[in-house]
Amino acid sequence: MPHLVLLLGEPSSIKGLVQRALEDLGAPGQEVTRRSYQSWSDLLGDNSSCGLFAERSFVLVEVEGDLGPFPLHMTPLLEGPEADNVVLLAVNQLPKELSQGELKGRVSVYRDEPLPRFGRDRIRWIENQARGLGLSISSDGLAFISDAFEDREEISGELRKLSMLGRAVSLEDVRSLCLGDGQRNLVSFLDLLCARRDVGAIKTLEALKRDQDLLPLVSATYNRFRLAFYAHRFGEGWVNRNLSPRPYAMKMAMRAVEAYPLAALRDFVWELIRINVMEKMGLGAGWARFDMAVFGLLNSSRGRR
Repeated sequence: MPHLVLLLGEPSSIKGLVQRALEDLGAPGQEVTRRSYQSWSDLLGDNSSCGLFAERSFVLVEVEGDLGPFPLHMTPLLEGPEADNVVLLAVNQLPKELSQGELKGRVSVYRDEPLPRFGRDRIRWIENQARGLGLSISSDGLAFISDAFEDREEISGELRKLSMLGRAVSLEDVRSLCLGDGQRNLVSFLDLLCARRDVGAIKTLEALKRDQDLLPLVSATYNRFRLAFYAHRFGEGWVNRNLSPRPYAMKMAMRAVEAYPLAALRDFVWELIRINVMEKMGLGAGWARFDMAVFGLLNSSRGRR
């Protein structure tokens, strides 16, 4: 007899819910067979038994139509989580019949937890996902993951990768394992420039020129340094309230606030806008103009004024 696992969520979240269920059932990485059924009787009848020497089976059922109300007289056909047959049923909402007391222990429910777009709630979601994998990540590492990845399944995949380290994970671990060379260089350049580490920033910029296009770098630099300019001009609280920046980006932007005077940040942001417009019009000077903007920023007077 089967154990019924209900997966409640959007289609994009089903893969993650299946993985969570398999881990809880002690079968991570288990092969899952996909099937479709037109009725509860067909579903339960087809998965009610297995051969004497057959291995434990897992079946994913994605319902396109409507199986109808669950027939309560079939409750005895369901078993607990230790059952040899497990039916993973993807549904949009919990059938009310399956929430009744007599089905407790015979039905498991996994609900989609939407990934928040901004702020502490987003980081808390990532931290909870990591904790479920037995993974401890530094606060900087969590903020970096939140900033670097948009898709929830992509984030979940990176967390599973990090969990293989078998130890507490630092920001450097996240950078090393979760980013390709080009993306890692881009983030390093932005961080080094925010921290005003002249030699490192210029060295990384030269590496970016070999592998990256100019306009994406200009856009990424603008997005980081406009936060610094606004924070310098209006305060960090104003930026958080009005622009909802990602925590890691905001943290590094505040380093730039401490490293550069307001006038230098204003001129740099304005020059990035100019470069972007001129390049799109076909009138730009390419990397040379960007180099001049970076050198001008690094050559400005030091300290916050």
